[in-house]
Amino acid sequence: MIISNDNIDGMKAMLEEYNDRTSTINDVFYNSLKTITDVVLPVIRMIPILNRIEIMGKLQFVIWKRMPEDIIVNLEKTLTDTEIDDIVFEWQKDEVKNTIEQLLKNENIANKTLLRQCIDSYNQEEYNVAAIGFTAIIDQLLTDISKNESTKWTKRVEEIVKQANQSGIDTLSDENYMKVLLLTTYKLAQDSFGEFSKFGEPEPNTLNRHWIMHGRTSRVMSQKDCIKIINYVYGTILMGELIMQ
Repeated sequence: MIISNDNIDGMKAMLEEYNDRTSTINDVFYNSLKTITDVVLPVIRMIPILNRIEIMGKLQFVIWKRMPEDIIVNLEKTLTDTEIDDIVFEWQKDEVKNTIEQLLKNENIANKTLLRQCIDSYNQEEYNVAAIGFTAIIDQLLTDISKNESTKWTKRVEEIVKQANQSGIDTLSDENYMKVLLLTTYKLAQDSFGEFSKFGEPEPNTLNRHWIMHGRTSRVMSQKDCIKIINYVYGTILMGELIMQ
């Protein structure tokens, strides 16, 4: 696939318009996330292996599935953030194939053409182009979620966390287990991915939506970077389903 400079410039212009139009709407969504994560994080920190989940979120991995036993064993031996980042990446390199399949089936993504082009770019290792497109999809999803946000979901999540605290995380159903992991990692990933950063200052070391949206990033995107953004896309869809219930 050949991508012209005109196409890239057009995409940048579209993303800038999206950024201006959705910034206020997204603040509503993020404020709700902060409230819930303040409830979830204290419980996560009490569970030895799951405190790694907090680190995963800060490394910008959005996670919603139970970890395989071999991953848990490796994480129990791991001490550094870099080692955790590498272990989760190796796990998610296979998992992302299923995530992409789920994205293609999902009706919440309005622009299926853009989605398919993003996936094509990812598969062809055009990771910078894929990152820009996936970031546009994230903004579309956030706009839709913020318009339909319900206040009832906070009470349901608090009940799940209460059960985890009293009876242990392993007593949770797969669905509720997913919610605890999702809420924690999504909010922590968002803290850095969605953080505003002035262009006159050095570019953040982590993925940053603002720099990607405006085509200002000088980062050479890797497969790991793209997987993190793809997980963020699907994590946003899962968050939307939770919020709009």
